[in-house]
Amino acid sequence: AAHGVRVIDLTGSPFPVVRDFAFTYENGTTAMTFLADGETLATGTGAGFGSVYLWDVGSPDGQPPRELARGGTGGPSHAVHQLVAARSG
Repeated sequence: AAHGVRVIDLTGSPFPVVRDFAFTYENGTTAMTFLADGETLATGTGAGFGSVYLWDVGSPDGQPPRELARGGTGGPSHAVHQLVAARSG
């Protein structure tokens, strides 16, 4: 099953969709943050083997994001609930 992230513009009304990113791993996306470069998205997944993924989302619309890295939280029943990225990268 595909899970993903929908990025919306909160400055407009109604809130237009900027871009959809579809991912196909694990149990859905439960947390996300963009890194300082604006082209790398970190996502965390839910129950199961909650993991953190880094995605290159700087490709043109219509191109799927490229997985840059992934890491697990250590075992079953560990979900990722929050991600934070430093402004310095």
